[in-house]
Amino acid sequence: MMKTVTIGMPLYNNGRTLRRAVDSILAQTHTNFKLILSDDGSSDDTWAICEDYQRLDDRIEIIRQEKNLYYKNFFYLVERADTDYFCWLAGDDYLAEDFLTHTLNELEQDLGLISCNSQCQFENEDGSTFLAKGAFSIEQDDKTERLVSYLSHPFDNSRMYGVFRRQVILDCFPDEIFHAYDWALSALTLCYGKQRCLSETLMFREKTPTFSYSKMLTRDHRFFLYRAFPVLYMSFFLLKHKQFPINFRTVMALLKLNFKKREEYLRNR
Repeated sequence: MMKTVTIGMPLYNNGRTLRRAVDSILAQTHTNFKLILSDDGSSDDTWAICEDYQRLDDRIEIIRQEKNLYYKNFFYLVERADTDYFCWLAGDDYLAEDFLTHTLNELEQDLGLISCNSQCQFENEDGSTFLAKGAFSIEQDDKTERLVSYLSHPFDNSRMYGVFRRQVILDCFPDEIFHAYDWALSALTLCYGKQRCLSETLMFREKTPTFSYSKMLTRDHRFFLYRAFPVLYMSFFLLKHKQFPINFRTVMALLKLNFKKREEYLRNR
């Protein structure tokens, strides 16, 4: 029997690309899925499109949030799901038709995996494309080795959009809002097991303009030190978490990441 997977889509003003995203789910060769669309107070036609698709397919559930949840819209979708497997899909991204089939097959065959994603292609505003740097397998047996591998090269963090064992996300999702919470989430999930990246390119994403991250950082933190070092708060969060191993290698990996992101912040400004 095909395992059921929930795809959660956190939406905000995605009217331009939403149909492409949903259509890519409806075209999946793995058909035993639930799709939850959570509109976080959009001002465009996102909600009207959601209503159109709910009428089209009974596997689709739609929710319109009464107040803006920001990052917590992601967690809302995980809590709302009731399946063993879960993945997010952004409203401006889309998947190849075999994405769910291939990733679920890997997870079913290897119980040591906590998630599986694929190579990911990004598209710039000018139409040019490039492969994600952050799409690679992390399958070391040692927890510290996995964390150092990730923290040394988190890059675009496309691994967050792989298929996960849902309980792992519930155990790891940050209970507060801060910049780079998605990196913290990915790091913590690696404390529970391995992540595999398939060699096929089955995920397609639009590249977020660099200036948008600076705007989000300003919104996420008021304290000047957390703005000057964009992943400092995230680092403190990890070091306080009971599952995160504190040793020379993990601390050094965090220090190097902080200075690297500091340099990028200054360059972008």
